[in-house]
Amino acid sequence: MATPYCLAMVICDAVHRDRTTGKFTILGTFNNINASEFPCCAGFCIYFAFTDGVGRVPLRLRIAESSGDIAETDTFDKTIHLPDLEFPDPLTTVEGFCILAKIELPKPGVYHCELYSGDEHLMARRLRLTDARRHDGDGTSEGNE
Repeated sequence: MATPYCLAMVICDAVHRDRTTGKFTILGTFNNINASEFPCCAGFCIYFAFTDGVGRVPLRLRIAESSGDIAETDTFDKTIHLPDLEFPDPLTTVEGFCILAKIELPKPGVYHCELYSGDEHLMARRLRLTDARRHDGDGTSEGNE
């Protein structure tokens, strides 16, 4: 199986696909979520685009807490199996998205959203979860969500 090449991976609020043209519209991109209680029940989408694939290619999304402490045993790690990608030829660009309606993120920190085909890591994006109850020096919260 040839490993596809990931052209794009975007965390966003929503993705719309026009029924007539087939074009995708990505709405509300972000990389930070402010939450006022934990665990945080987050909802978002991930848009992706691939090329260089051959035939049917399995795809999965892993969301994992990024922890520097190897001894930590309660780290968050969730894998979601997505529908296979179908490549009629390697020059085709295959686009898609997944909707993550309710992902329960346990605590503030950095999480990684990672795309895989089989055991091959294709691309990752960081998602930072911040505590909205904590403020920086000027009295405003960090983030954009």
